Amino acid sequence: MLTADQYFHDDGTFRDNFCTDTTVDRLRNIPLGVLREVVRYLYHHVGFGVAASPRLWTPHASPQPVLVFGKMARNGRTYGRRFGLCTDTDWHSTESADALYFWVDQLLINDFSSHSSGGRASAQWVNWRKERRFRLKMPIAELREGVWRIDIENNEVLLECLERIRSNSDLMTPTEKAVLDFRPVVQALSQSLSFITPLAVDRLRHPEEYGPLNE
Repeated sequence: MLTADQYFHDDGTFRDNFCTDTTVDRLRNIPLGVLREVVRYLYHHVGFGVAASPRLWTPHASPQPVLVFGKMARNGRTYGRRFGLCTDTDWHSTESADALYFWVDQLLINDFSSHSSGGRASAQWVNWRKERRFRLKMPIAELREGVWRIDIENNEVLLECLERIRSNSDLMTPTEKAVLDFRPVVQALSQSLSFITPLAVDRLRHPEEYGPLNE
């Protein structure tokens, strides 16, 4: 069984054990190593226990996330105070992305609103999905002069968001009923219930596309 840190050891391990095809497709040619390093940072600074790459967030013609972190229900759906990563491309675009962004749910925006640097009034957020989810204006990683650069430590609003999210670890866990449903899936993948990956979520939600759990 891999430890959480081992998922981030190299791109191959990360791709085979953490990501799904949806995760990679949504990157729009952002190097997998960029996502791996960003997710590694988020894990060490927030300690999330659930990550997902939903195949479709309705409506169809709407921006789609690369990753979603949040509380997990037994059907593999995240809910509540969610946050995650997205690109700067439209849902229908075939162009490569040149930036990766951090987004939050409206509920988290409300939590941040009473703090000067974290609230919507600070103009640090832009509408990402019809007043329900917002992304930071400043990218978490971007392509500059032909080189991908990750810039987290200089993003004060992001750091404050991560600090406030970390203070409520219940935001990032599976429910007790979800644990029961996920147990055979993570056992088949030699993964852990304390670190539910997009791969595990996809296998739970689309079992017809995978072999039997005991294979």
